[in-house]
Amino acid sequence: MNSANENNEKILAIFHNKCEELGLWYSLSNLSLLKTKSDAVKNDNNIVEVMMKIEDYNQFLKVNHDHLIDNLTRNDYYYTSPFFFIEDLSSIIKINLIIRANVKKTEKIYTRKNLLRQKIGYYKSIKKAKNFISFCNKLWFGFFNWFYSYLTWYEISSNIYDNENFQGYFVVDSFQLNVNLNWIPSLTMKRIPVQYGNITTYLPEEWEVLLIKRYGADWKENPILERKMKFNFIFDDFIKH
Repeated sequence: MNSANENNEKILAIFHNKCEELGLWYSLSNLSLLKTKSDAVKNDNNIVEVMMKIEDYNQFLKVNHDHLIDNLTRNDYYYTSPFFFIEDLSSIIKINLIIRANVKKTEKIYTRKNLLRQKIGYYKSIKKAKNFISFCNKLWFGFFNWFYSYLTWYEISSNIYDNENFQGYFVVDSFQLNVNLNWIPSLTMKRIPVQYGNITTYLPEEWEVLLIKRYGADWKENPILERKMKFNFIFDDFIKH
C-alpha cells in the first residue's frame, strides 16, 4: 500500500469513528465511492470524499471544529466544501454537504454571478500561484472581489433549504451551472457497508444511480484520472503550519 492510500484509510477510520460515536449519517462520494466499485480510480491523491447531511454536519462541526476547515467559521478560507483534517496526516476528507430542497429554490442559485463568486473564493484560497495561468486568474478574480463576496455553503443552505416543500437533495460540491450534476431527486438515506481498502465504511443504497449521474453509464470501464492535487494549498496554508 502506498503512503497516500495508507493515510487516506487512517483519516477515514478516524472520521468514521467520530460519526459513529455521534450517530451521524455520512457516506462515500464521487471518486472515493467509485474506487470501491471500479479500478477506474488510479490515484486518490490524499483526498477522500464523503457526503454528509447538512443537519449532521452542523452537529459534527460543534464537536470537531478544531479539525475542520470551513468557510463559515474561518474568514481566511473560501472554498465552498468543508474539509476534515488531522495534523499528523497528509490526507484530508472533503465533505460534500447534502441539503433538503425543492427544485424552484435550487434553480435560482444557478446564476453567472454565483459562479463568479465561487471562483473568487477558490482563487482567494490559493496563496501562491503555481503557473502563469493560475497567477492571471488569481489577479482577475481578485479584481472582482472588490465588487462581489465569495460564496459560502451556509448561504447556499440558507437560500435553498426547504423541509416543508422538500422535493430532493442538493449537494454542495463543485458549484457550477449544471443543475443535474448537483441535484439528487431521490435518496432514501439507507446505507450499505463497503470496504475502502482495509476500512469498513458506507455507500448510499443508490450508489449506482449516483455513479451514472456523475460519470456516465460506462463508469465502470472508463479510467478516471481527473482528480488533481488542486487542494495542495490546504495542507500548506492551514495544516502543516
